[in-house]
Amino acid sequence: MTDRILKFSDLFQVVNFCLAGLVSTVFTLAVIYSLMFFGSGLVAANFTGYMLGIVLNFFLNSHLTFKKKVSIRLFYRFILVCLIAYVINLLGVLLVVAWLPKSAYSAQLVGMFLYTAVNFLLNRFWAMK
Repeated sequence: MTDRILKFSDLFQVVNFCLAGLVSTVFTLAVIYSLMFFGSGLVAANFTGYMLGIVLNFFLNSHLTFKKKVSIRLFYRFILVCLIAYVINLLGVLLVVAWLPKSAYSAQLVGMFLYTAVNFLLNRFWAMK
């Protein structure tokens, strides 16, 4: 049973990742939607929200989820993971809006799902190792 990707002992890590992600997601989405409401463009609102959310998420995940001491090396790896996840997020958002032009708000949710999945997998198996 030790060949499982996720062991029972990792449950608390998954729960903490989800809690940190929930806090960061709500914060990020609040920033994005607020900026869009006040007239910011789709990409600018998305970028600003994610950049602020990434900083919050780094500190939450470093301390709560992975119990790592904050360091420059860890931050660089975390940022690289976030950049990869962000590009995938943004592509998803733009594709949804291209297919359904009046779905800008829903497109952000699709992008968030993509971002979260990629972010967890890359952090779990590479950045926070």
